[in-house]
Amino acid sequence: MTAERTVVEHGSWRVALSLGEVGHIAFDGVEVVRAVRVVGRDADWNTWPHRTAPPTVVPDADGVSVGLQIEVLDDDGTPLADATVSVRLDAACTVTAEIRPLRPLTTNRLGIVVLHPPMLAGSALTVAHPDGSADATRFPEHIAPHQPAADIRALGYAIDGLDVGIALDGDVFEMEDQRNWTDASFKTYGRPLALPFPYRVEPSETVRQAVRITVGREDRITPDAPVTVTARSGPAARASAPGSASVPSTPGSASVPSAPGSAPGSAVVSSLQIGTSSGRHVDGPLPPRVANAGPLLVELTADRSSWSTIVDRAALEADALGVPVDLRIVAADAEELYAGLLAADRLRLARVGVFDPVTHATERPIWDALRRWRDGRADTDGRADTDGRAVPLPLVAGTRAHFTELNRTIKRLPRDADLVAFSITPTMHATDPEHVEESLAMQTLVARDAVMLADGIPVVVGPVTLRRRFNAVATTPSPGSVVEAERGVDTMNATEAAAAWFVRSVEALAVPGVLGASWFEATGPRGLVGADGHLTPVGERWVSLVS
Repeated sequence: MTAERTVVEHGSWRVALSLGEVGHIAFDGVEVVRAVRVVGRDADWNTWPHRTAPPTVVPDADGVSVGLQIEVLDDDGTPLADATVSVRLDAACTVTAEIRPLRPLTTNRLGIVVLHPPMLAGSALTVAHPDGSADATRFPEHIAPHQPAADIRALGYAIDGLDVGIALDGDVFEMEDQRNWTDASFKTYGRPLALPFPYRVEPSETVRQAVRITVGREDRITPDAPVTVTARSGPAARASAPGSASVPSTPGSASVPSAPGSAPGSAVVSSLQIGTSSGRHVDGPLPPRVANAGPLLVELTADRSSWSTIVDRAALEADALGVPVDLRIVAADAEELYAGLLAADRLRLARVGVFDPVTHATERPIWDALRRWRDGRADTDGRADTDGRAVPLPLVAGTRAHFTELNRTIKRLPRDADLVAFSITPTMHATDPEHVEESLAMQTLVARDAVMLADGIPVVVGPVTLRRRFNAVATTPSPGSVVEAERGVDTMNATEAAAAWFVRSVEALAVPGVLGASWFEATGPRGLVGADGHLTPVGERWVSLVS
């Protein structure tokens, strides 16, 4: 997907406008703010899509004014709200938003968010509060599990010799570390999460918020400074329509940090896995047998109605690949766990993990039940150490959700686990190509922090999917595993761009301490094998890497 991107320059300021986002806000060529955008989230934290009109750009004697009209839509295209965004470039860069609901809205967030560049990690940060006080702190170097700054009225930081000030109006703001979800940013947003959500906004209310960005360097903007407006076709902005997350057309250009102590491109992920087919696509062609493939990752969710179908398909796919199964069970108690283990009894297991259906993490009571089951098994599937002693079945703890959940529950992680797991999707908050590409470098960061948190326990990453497999932060009940799987399909999965992104993701996760990772699925819309029985571009790369 491409969209028209308008670049506006005035004096030392430069901004890029695309589909309602004010992005890459730069002063003297230095990006001081990654983006300012208007967002609307529903009760399950899904982002409402929107339509935008071309921006209006009006220069005057003192600067330039830019106007943006945004129409917030429901998933079926029904208008939910109108937003007017005004951008003013003069001595400062000011972004003002007025959002007017067209009908009563139930929302978790409606307003402005400010994204700060990830290279600020570890830098000094000043946080000013509504009561007039201020704190000196730092942007977190390691990924922060919780808000690194709260009760914000203004922020101050330095970047490349520039002193940046950000004044916020219209709400009380706080900040989160979006690197948790492999977003390349820190995010400042309105309405603290300590307040109840979802909440209701009536048509009689108008949400008004503003951001004023100043730079503490000699002011180079003069009243007669020229205004430059450039329109060009470029990557779609960060608010693509749901269901069509886009991958970059040239993913190989992303900068992915090398693992510590390794030459660029020298590290490898030792075990490359795929997942079993999900949703309604469980009767397609089987994957090819490939030497050195990792175990087939199989998830049995809380939706028991799908277990029989999943296990049947997993048995066929594991046999076709010639690999055992990496079984992950979602269970609230021992009874559910044992039911899942019984349902998967005929699968040849390489390892087993268990996760709570509410926290999506491994909780101690259910972990103890899994250990009791494992320790009572007489069959070790032939595993033995170099001296011929039987080796117990490895057990997996951690989370089936984002690194966020691992980061936030790490104190509850069972330290007697054999492996620690977490998953990745680059499109939790945005689906545009630029965002998906930027996530690659963040994958290395989350992998390194996961290894640090695991503290000697090997890490396994995955599933890694372009779209999320399920909604880990929903406030309403799950629609079921089949529906979740269908929603997790991305139309770009079968493209060359997705294949290139996959290869870069393998490189990004090649971090010492990461034992292996799982990408995509065997067949179906997220599969390595298409409906015609031929390998997709992603499948071709996967076969090449594991052979």
